[in-house]
Amino acid sequence: MKETYTNCRCHRITALSSVSLARGLLTNLILFVNLGGYFPPFLVQVSTIVGIISSCLTAFIAILVFVLHSSHAKKFEFTQAFYYAIISVISYFVIAIFSIVISLGRYFHYYPKRFDIRESERKLLLQDFTFMTYLLIGALIFAKIEQWTYVDAVFWANFTLLTIGLGGSYTPTTSLARILLLPYAIGGIITLGVFVSSLRSVLERAKIDLRQQVIESGRRRMAEELQKSHHSRTEHMVNPSHQEFIEEEVFRRARKLKIEAGRKTRWFALLISILITLVLWLVGAAVFWQAMKSQQWTYPSALYFGYISLLTIGYGDLMPETNLAKPSYVFWTVISIPVLTIVISNLGDTIVVEFQKFLLFVGSITILPDPRILKTTIKKFEFLKQRNFKLSAKWYKLSEFRLKSLCEL
Repeated sequence: MKETYTNCRCHRITALSSVSLARGLLTNLILFVNLGGYFPPFLVQVSTIVGIISSCLTAFIAILVFVLHSSHAKKFEFTQAFYYAIISVISYFVIAIFSIVISLGRYFHYYPKRFDIRESERKLLLQDFTFMTYLLIGALIFAKIEQWTYVDAVFWANFTLLTIGLGGSYTPTTSLARILLLPYAIGGIITLGVFVSSLRSVLERAKIDLRQQVIESGRRRMAEELQKSHHSRTEHMVNPSHQEFIEEEVFRRARKLKIEAGRKTRWFALLISILITLVLWLVGAAVFWQAMKSQQWTYPSALYFGYISLLTIGYGDLMPETNLAKPSYVFWTVISIPVLTIVISNLGDTIVVEFQKFLLFVGSITILPDPRILKTTIKKFEFLKQRNFKLSAKWYKLSEFRLKSLCEL
């Protein structure tokens, strides 16, 4: 009788998990179909929110029933699939919160009623789906060949395609697996590279939008300052002969504003990406430390493990071995490593460029003298010396500038 009751509960848990999976797949299918704009936005929005919330609640109920059922056992250990289910519930919950916030923003007119998905964003979604599908199908094939469990095969496929190469006990041993590894690894790395490239394109577009906002904000401040300067002087103080100089000076200021906005945007993107990477590193190390306490891991060793994983070094001296550590590692690396590639790209746009300019300057005055660079540098220093003395005169001449000309620039 007890065995029948236990089997009944297991069937209920399996049924709830299947319903949650089906709803999740249906919700994602609606989202992908909407990329072409075939359905009304309101219908897609409501169905997406309802599907995400229902999937989250169904999976949460299945987890709760499983936990209550397992609590009667004296000794038990949750499987990797159980922790993957928890990660899914948390992900569903976060996505549902963002979807509700965006919907409320549209309702109260904080956002436009319809977002036009750019081509780069559409490619990013499709390539993300392609990479995850490629990883999961490959894990299924290698699990059958190497006689691994499917969740262990997902763990192996993750650190293989991300070129971390932890190794350990998860290495291809059969001839068939080693032969198939060549096309599988190359295809996965190419797919990952295309995904990261699309992610960079989307972020570059966001940087352009942010730069434009900074420029518009600077223009408004400049217009307000010029308007105040214009009202503070009487009309007889205006000298018409200075009009040409005024237009040239305004053009120079507008150009400088654009250059300064681009520089600020690049440094802002770099600082944000570094901050996100640090948070992912520190939080991930804390999770690995708690998940591997049974293996005598300390927080410094978890930091070290996270560091060599982020940089895809993968010595293999430390390995996630518990059922909590492996799913956490898969989820963490899928997010962290693409973020790190963005950090490296932002470093190339800021610090590396400035360092190259410095090396060129040092080389122009030492090994390979270049009179043009020296002349430009001297002019910059002269401009800095004379700037404070000419500032009041420039403001006097700029007071006659028309706000309409500023907007046209």
